[in-house]
Amino acid sequence: MKLRARFNIFVIIASVVPVVIFFTMLVLLWIHRTSYDFGNQEWMNSNVLGFIVALVAGILLIVLFSLYLRSVLNRIKDLTDFFRLYPNDNLAVLKPDPYFDELGKLRQSLIEMTNRIKLDRSELEDKYHKLLIANMNLEEKYAQSYTIQLILEEIGRELDSDQLLKKTSDIIMGVFGSKRCTIYMVDEARGCLVVKADTGVIDSNGENFVIPIDSDNIIARSWRAKRVFTEIDAKSKDLKTLKIHNIESFHGFPLTGRRGGLGVILIEHQLRGGFTADLEDFAKLIAQEISLSVENAFLYEQMRLMANHDALTGVYNRMYLMNYMGQIFTKGPKTVSIVMFDMDHFKKVNDTYGHLAGDMVLKTAAAIIQKMLPTGILGRYGGEEFVLLLPEVAQKEAFELADAMRQKISENAFITAEGVRIPVSISAGLANYPQVSDSFKGLLQLADEALYEAKDSGRNKVCIAIDKSK
Repeated sequence: MKLRARFNIFVIIASVVPVVIFFTMLVLLWIHRTSYDFGNQEWMNSNVLGFIVALVAGILLIVLFSLYLRSVLNRIKDLTDFFRLYPNDNLAVLKPDPYFDELGKLRQSLIEMTNRIKLDRSELEDKYHKLLIANMNLEEKYAQSYTIQLILEEIGRELDSDQLLKKTSDIIMGVFGSKRCTIYMVDEARGCLVVKADTGVIDSNGENFVIPIDSDNIIARSWRAKRVFTEIDAKSKDLKTLKIHNIESFHGFPLTGRRGGLGVILIEHQLRGGFTADLEDFAKLIAQEISLSVENAFLYEQMRLMANHDALTGVYNRMYLMNYMGQIFTKGPKTVSIVMFDMDHFKKVNDTYGHLAGDMVLKTAAAIIQKMLPTGILGRYGGEEFVLLLPEVAQKEAFELADAMRQKISENAFITAEGVRIPVSISAGLANYPQVSDSFKGLLQLADEALYEAKDSGRNKVCIAIDKSK
């Protein structure tokens, strides 16, 4: 039954019952009016009794109505207490209503609503937690991206590979807070990995500075496998070395480029678990970027070598030689000696033994002279002609050096691929500043003239230029 209908019934009963009792008393008095003496005591007692009955009935109705109102008020109070406690999340105090009127339905609706709110809030809190984690990850990725940008800006300005690796090692130490960072680069000619940069607490006493690429060392294995190696992959010998140096964890990140394996970055920590999964991914990304930068630096060095060096002999080419001469003379040197020499009867060597043998002679002679050169530079001037530029070397010392080189060449055994010995000698011309000229072009001209004098006078000798103006 609805609350309003129940309330109306109680009001009707409370209003009608006393009236009915009153009229019933009147009817009874009217029916028996002849037998009552309104002046006697019996009539008075009946009248009083009727009013007492009516009064008791009214009081009972009022009590019942009050109890009903209190029940309704208590139910309403439960609802108001619920709303008052709702901000404090004390929702468990609201229990189902035993009545099925409007208040009961409202109470049940509120219970269902609060259950849905609890569920929605739980889902919202879960989504908020996930969003918070995602935001933290995003901030971490942004920080990592910014760090990589700074690293790239820093190492991007460096084209010298050795300086590039040193900067990279320092940056990694700062970013990851490790005990030590070592960068190994592969030396293909020697077949080993060589330390090119080492930052942090260095206490290895030089051990593992050169590691054969085919060895069982964990760094070599990381390079060969081209994957990250950690202490989990370490063998007993590796673990023993780690323990000696108080290393609890480490990561070896291979550097891989278009030319294959370039090297390995070794990051060592004193604490176990020094790398989280995110940090490991971050380090892999840095290793990729460093690989690209190292390869670019290598290509730059190769291009610089190609631009400044002779492709056959490996000594400086004519363009670099002329630029270097210009730089020397702009500094106002006290003395400069130039020695120009070429191979005696070199055309005959090519015609007799072939051009490959001629190339071997040029390369071997250039290597011998380069090894004997205490200062200055050696450049290929053209064909079989070479130039020694000796800043701050006087004429006497330059002559002694050139003559020693001439003698060394003539005594060296130049053997072809077929095992045939080629007799080789050189002729040289020496010119000195300021004795015979005050410019490097003048020195070259006079050294060339002295060279031809040596050839014309029997070859296999060193002639000194003279100042013809004196």
